[in-house]
Amino acid sequence: MKDERKTKQELLQELVSLRQRIAEMEQSESERKQMEEALRKSEETLKLITDNMSDMVRVLDLQGNNVYASPSHYSVLGYKPEDRVGKSTFDIVHPDDVEGLIRVFSESLARRQPTMVEYRVRHANGHYVWLETVGDPIRNDKGDITAVVVSARDISERKASEERLRKSEERYRALAYSIDSMYLVDRECRYLFINEGYRQRIGIPLEEIIGRRYNEFHPKEDAREFTEKVKEVYESGKPIQHEYISEREQKYFIRTFSPVMDQEGKSISAVTVAAKDITDRKHLEAHLLQAQKMEALGTLSGGIAHDFNNILSAMIGYTELTMKEPDEERRRRNLGQVLRSCDRARDLVTQILTFSHSTFQEHKPIEMGPVIQEGLELLRASLPSTIMIRKEIAPEPAIISGEPTHIHQILMNLCTNAAHAMGEKGGLLEVSLSPVEILSQQLFSSPDLQAGSYIKLAVSDTGQGIDPAIMNRIFDPFFTTKKTGEGTGLGLSVVYGIVKSHDGAITVESEPGKGSVFSVYFPKVKVDVQPEIHDLKSLPRGSERVLFIDDESHLAEMGGIMLETLGYDVTSCTNCTEAFEAFVKHPDRFDLVITDMTMPVMTGAELARKILKINPETPIILCTGHSEFINEEKAREIGIREFLMKPVSMKTLANVVRDILDEKQDC
Repeated sequence: MKDERKTKQELLQELVSLRQRIAEMEQSESERKQMEEALRKSEETLKLITDNMSDMVRVLDLQGNNVYASPSHYSVLGYKPEDRVGKSTFDIVHPDDVEGLIRVFSESLARRQPTMVEYRVRHANGHYVWLETVGDPIRNDKGDITAVVVSARDISERKASEERLRKSEERYRALAYSIDSMYLVDRECRYLFINEGYRQRIGIPLEEIIGRRYNEFHPKEDAREFTEKVKEVYESGKPIQHEYISEREQKYFIRTFSPVMDQEGKSISAVTVAAKDITDRKHLEAHLLQAQKMEALGTLSGGIAHDFNNILSAMIGYTELTMKEPDEERRRRNLGQVLRSCDRARDLVTQILTFSHSTFQEHKPIEMGPVIQEGLELLRASLPSTIMIRKEIAPEPAIISGEPTHIHQILMNLCTNAAHAMGEKGGLLEVSLSPVEILSQQLFSSPDLQAGSYIKLAVSDTGQGIDPAIMNRIFDPFFTTKKTGEGTGLGLSVVYGIVKSHDGAITVESEPGKGSVFSVYFPKVKVDVQPEIHDLKSLPRGSERVLFIDDESHLAEMGGIMLETLGYDVTSCTNCTEAFEAFVKHPDRFDLVITDMTMPVMTGAELARKILKINPETPIILCTGHSEFINEEKAREIGIREFLMKPVSMKTLANVVRDILDEKQDC
């Protein structure tokens, strides 16, 4: 019974188990059918996607043969399915790219990871198309790679753009390295690029320049001007040119600042700067200018002689009156007149030396009014008495950035040309100086002028005027209407050059028989020029020990008395040998040495070198009336603290001595 029951129970269990198995089989079959349906739909969806996507899709077997390709693959490359299915993908690859593509394909299979590669394939019409492809291995249930699916896109246009850019960069690089000096800076004047010419100029490795500021490699004044020009380019968006002198190389350069624009035409944070060596041109211009200066000096010689005679007459006359004058107050007044005449003589000598000197003069703010007044005083005695001079100088300040002797030269040339135009009959010479505003609508008549504030110097005459046939030649070098021997033809060309160097412009209005008007426009600056204040009542004093040397005994005596009057303890010598021996005996005794330059046996410069070799801390003042062998720059190189041109007034001497001694104490 038990065995029978057991048998039924077992059978029941087997039946239940069988039913469960049957149910599982039925469920599995249903799932299989569902999976097959899902797979079918997925394949249809995948085919729909691949058939319509813009990217080209291919399936390759492990030998690289085409198993499947999307319609976009055929449309881009121009082939038909029967042309490519079953064919090797390497058949249409550019010969130069085959080896690299096979290597990448093999490495991709070995790494079992997606790989991206760019290569060229031949279009059905024969030209080549650049493709960017990504290959992704296909694995079976066991994880084995059975095929590779490749997605590609046409990058021919991008490659063409890259090639154009590469060629453009090659042309730019060739151009950049053919220019004397070229560099790129950002808004803060940091170097972004330099060419080889510039790197060789400054002698610093490339890696030490890029990213650093311009002012780290150039003098303060040059860096200031450079920064201003960069700022001007950013604000205006227009290229500008600028001439400058390199203190390191002692050469002249002209550099062009050009803004780098973005696609919208706005200045971005970079400015291209190119520099060209114009030293030879500047030297030629300097020789031309010097030749014309000497011609001008010859023209002025009559006025200079006249001025000197007037000065000497005053000095002689007031000195004689003083020697016979018993009244103390009148003697003091007479001596004051003598002193003023001496000042005039000193200024006249300085003007002649500066005017005849051929070195470059730095532009600085100057008041035009006094310069024109002074020039007219010299010209008055040089021009015929048949010419009447009328001047009209505006009372308001007329400040420009320039050099006084250049302004004298412009005035002298324009006035002497006007006098020549009026001839023996004479006439009226008018000189006016006034501020003017140039408006934009006026630029059509004066193309060299930009809108802005100017100081206008006008010189007009009542002479014969200028023939219209030669008007466009009057500023040419060596062109002249004067007779042989009466002029070099350099005057107006030099005037034009000077005006341009001052960033100005010159215009001419003339009519035959009715005279001419030359108008010169200088850009006005806003800097105030403070007049020198002469206060002789309270001169700075001291008690330090001074060694004073001058081979002229009366000058040595006078210098000693001046310094003793100011309270100093003075040792005066009339030759350098005596002075040097005194210094060697007591090198720490003297707080200051003042020496003349031109002396027998040993010059003041040689004495300074010997003194500084013994005690480099000794301050030295070098004085000279005129010397071809020394100037302020050379004196500074020796170690001389101050360079003074004779004659030196007591006020100047007192101030310079006190400044140097106070500076020594501060150190």
